[in-house]
Amino acid sequence: MGKQKVLIVEDEVINALVLKRLIEYGWDVQCENVRTGEEFIEKALKSNYNLFIVDIMLAGKIDGIDAVKIIQKERSDAHVIYITASTDENTYTRDLTTKLIQYIKKPFNDQELINAVKRVL
Repeated sequence: MGKQKVLIVEDEVINALVLKRLIEYGWDVQCENVRTGEEFIEKALKSNYNLFIVDIMLAGKIDGIDAVKIIQKERSDAHVIYITASTDENTYTRDLTTKLIQYIKKPFNDQELINAVKRVL
């Protein structure tokens, strides 16, 4: 099997770097980062990523949940781990309409992320 491909969808540069470091440390992965929902959709539909780690609140006009809904219409194999600091009921309700692997609240601990990624990769 070749390298696993992980796309980190996070608009905060520091958070993206932390996520990338954690993922690259534990797995043989190709890890990239995008900052907006629009970039996420474009990249996800043109590539064969195995896993998307998606912040719900993104820069741009499309948030993480709406981007995942669009992507999952084209790619039913899209594995998603949501990460977010949002705790409002509307976010949780919207999450239920997408197929998701894991929901991780910020701030998260390293082991929580590692366990979620293990389940997918």
